[in-house]
Amino acid sequence: MERKRGRSTEACASGSGAQAQPALPPDILHAIARRLDHDSVFQCAFVCEAWRDAMLAPDSPVLGELLMRRTNAGYLDFEIARAVNERLYNCEDMDAYEVYKVEYSKACYDCAATGVRRRTAGPLKVRLCRECNEGYTRDDPGKQRFASFSAAKERYLLRPADLEGLACALDTNPVDASFAPMKLYRRVDLASAAVKRWGSRENLERERRKRLLR
Repeated sequence: MERKRGRSTEACASGSGAQAQPALPPDILHAIARRLDHDSVFQCAFVCEAWRDAMLAPDSPVLGELLMRRTNAGYLDFEIARAVNERLYNCEDMDAYEVYKVEYSKACYDCAATGVRRRTAGPLKVRLCRECNEGYTRDDPGKQRFASFSAAKERYLLRPADLEGLACALDTNPVDASFAPMKLYRRVDLASAAVKRWGSRENLERERRKRLLR
């Protein structure tokens, strides 16, 4: 995860439309962040400087809570949380964002289990434990941050052409290791691609229901 500079606070406050939108107070931003999963928090940090500081500044309460609370993938391992807290408390000028990024990168991308050596290939190289790899024989958006090629077509109603250009991870096919590698796409990317194809989330859900009734 590379930290990018978002829009200025002034640009965020004024908005791109004719009517200016006031900047949200930090307490409100923190309340929003506490209800988001891991991926969404870091996406929000790219909105503008005010949102970035609310999510990732060293004195922000959001990172600390991310270490201990439930994410869409499960509980982050306690050892990760303890290691981050120890390093932060023992070094006053330690960047919380960098510490969190390093410690999280050592764990399984889905379940946050530590000590995972196996990595995916392809553009998205992450650690994925064997149990989570085998879990992709079925689609489980409540636990999986990735979605397989099949799930991209069935849940997000995307065509192969819609997936072109999307970064994916390549991993051993859990059905049979001799099969072609399994392609795994980030759900946040698939959701964006689905909205782009169908125009809105409502249209996507409408089309999905229509297909189920066929």
